Amino acid sequence: MFALRRFAALALMAAMACSPEQITQPSFRYGQPGGGGGNGNNGGVVKGGGKKGDIYADLMLLHRATDGRPIMKEFGPDVCLQPVSYDAIPGVVSITNPANGTDVWPIPLVGDGMVVTAEEVEVCDVDPEYASYVREVELGRLNLGRSPPKVLDRAFAEVLRNLDAASLVLLDPAGRLEPDGVAIDAPAENYAIHAQLELYGLLLGPKGAYPLPPQTGGQHAFLDHAASGLAAAADKTGTINVDLVAYSNRIMGIPELTTAMGVLVSQRVSGTLLGVPGEKYLNYGGFNYSRAATFPGCASGLRADLTPFSGQLIDLVFGGEGFTGSNINGFAQRADDALKVIAFTHDNVITSVDRIGEDATCP
Repeated sequence: MFALRRFAALALMAAMACSPEQITQPSFRYGQPGGGGGNGNNGGVVKGGGKKGDIYADLMLLHRATDGRPIMKEFGPDVCLQPVSYDAIPGVVSITNPANGTDVWPIPLVGDGMVVTAEEVEVCDVDPEYASYVREVELGRLNLGRSPPKVLDRAFAEVLRNLDAASLVLLDPAGRLEPDGVAIDAPAENYAIHAQLELYGLLLGPKGAYPLPPQTGGQHAFLDHAASGLAAAADKTGTINVDLVAYSNRIMGIPELTTAMGVLVSQRVSGTLLGVPGEKYLNYGGFNYSRAATFPGCASGLRADLTPFSGQLIDLVFGGEGFTGSNINGFAQRADDALKVIAFTHDNVITSVDRIGEDATCP
């Protein structure tokens, strides 16, 4: 049911970096080269002996390294993905998931405890006894990445029309682009913004690059803007984690496009791609995130039951919990935090709220 197909051994792949000035034309080819199209595929797989295998479609929570690459498990010539559970599995010893520093339980595979000699043994399959522990990433609205490229082409064209018509572009409390005081809210438009920023580090249109409005205080690298775009495209009741970021990038075909074009306009993420044959990963190694620095502001208003509230976002939205992180986990948390702020402003009647990075209304 939850078949885990085989990958080849891990490898590093370098991409050439170029400056923004070298890019003259955007390329709207989301989801094309190995990006999954409309079938949910996540990448090509290779059997241990070198025979080309199937495309797998299960978007499972995996044991991942700090850069987001899966930590593979070897059974003789076969190299397998290792799914993990964030719920305790009786009889299984927990391990640390380096991607987010959280304790997880490796879900037993058929090959565990076996001496693998037969080629036909599906050692990478989940042991049926533990199949109930497998969890898949819920993409929700982010299934837009499987749409034909023209869908996001049209969405990005609408973004550019709004930016062209605006006399002033600011950022809203979650970091969404806000031309003339109206936040870009449409999921498709925000997903297109996210994809463009991850691919180019810029918003590129027929007139060239569009400047990104700065965030007051904290960080405002282009990846911060990309994270806010991903948040605004996702389900408001969902969760953005490392696995979702990695699968979203793959389905959109972003790593492959970056390789094919020879560009990743991001000195802040080293201009490199990491991955394995058929599955590449953007390197978020230079990204750092602080919740307190990014969301220091305050908000006031009425809750759904008309109870008034007033206080700092760190308390109202995040229960007083701070967070600092880096790499792909920092990026995923930055996006998930923006998503929580969006949900908070949608679920309550807001009378005043600070923009991202500001604390103008705080006492």
